[in-house]
Amino acid sequence: MSNGTQSGNGDRNGFKLGGEDIAVNHTVRRTIAYRNGEHGFTYNRNPGTMTISNNLSIDRCGTYNGALARSLITDGRLTVTLGGRPVSL
Repeated sequence: MSNGTQSGNGDRNGFKLGGEDIAVNHTVRRTIAYRNGEHGFTYNRNPGTMTISNNLSIDRCGTYNGALARSLITDGRLTVTLGGRPVSL
């Protein structure tokens, strides 16, 4: 099991979308890959189709210095800010 962080026991990738040469179709929308030691998103040799939109990958190997904040607003939507600036996912 891997949590994608630098201290995890896995390969330090976040979203692994592969099938090791087996076609596996994926749709990834409105996600955040944060503080992964390697890639936030990787296709892992997947020959299948992938639809990837409105995603964010930051702080690979600990290089981002801004503040990441998140909260739920009253209608249940997630709001995200980076360095005090709103992010639209």
